[in-house]
Amino acid sequence: MNCQELEALLSPYLDGELDAAQRRSVDEHLKDCAGCRRQLEDYQILSAALEAPGMRLAASDTLKQRIKNQLREADARSNRPQWPRWAAAAAVAVLVVGMGWTFLPHPGAPGAEDEDDVMVDAAVDQQEHAVTAAHLTDLASGDAAEVQAWFKGKLAYTPPVPDLKAQGYELVGGRLDEVHGQPAAALTYKHDADYVTVFVCSAQKPGDKDLDTDTDDDYHVVYWTKGSMSFWMISKLDPAALKTLAAGLQQAS
Repeated sequence: MNCQELEALLSPYLDGELDAAQRRSVDEHLKDCAGCRRQLEDYQILSAALEAPGMRLAASDTLKQRIKNQLREADARSNRPQWPRWAAAAAVAVLVVGMGWTFLPHPGAPGAEDEDDVMVDAAVDQQEHAVTAAHLTDLASGDAAEVQAWFKGKLAYTPPVPDLKAQGYELVGGRLDEVHGQPAAALTYKHDADYVTVFVCSAQKPGDKDLDTDTDDDYHVVYWTKGSMSFWMISKLDPAALKTLAAGLQQAS
């Protein structure tokens, strides 16, 4: 199944109208195609908004930013004959206007922290997709050196892969992923029944070394920047334990 074939199935996929074989084919394609996963998210946003009991809602800064990003991506693809993607983007735009949302920031509104919110949201989305698809690793290995060597040449940087056995976290492996349109290395560790994934991306704000925290969809996130890389640690672990682990990893990486 290619991307164009999948687009025709996204609406019936969301509505539960596909048979078992078709649904399996869609699920398999979504595992490996970040672009189609983002397109599915567009449909989900639109569907959720249409089903909301009150149609005039104050949109969060994160949602505003995500919609702007999707419209920019649709505009960049304007020369490609993919009408369903344009239709989804246009429908979102119409809905936004109809609900009275505004994209223009108020004077003095925060800027840099909005980008952090978008990255947190995108990283959590990618982790949820990975968990749902049971695709936490491309390379399953508990050998930190082997995992680091596997990433060499696949990204513009080679992520550090620390051995955290002494802290009680077993390396499961790594995978190539994408966070908010950026290529990313995803390192996954296991602690008892909980998983911890660290996304490593190119740093957008190299000077920002603070250890920041957030929560999104029951996931706790700790993120920081070191050198030319940014780190986004995600888990359902206790937030205090996760921040302690992140502080150790920040020093080790």
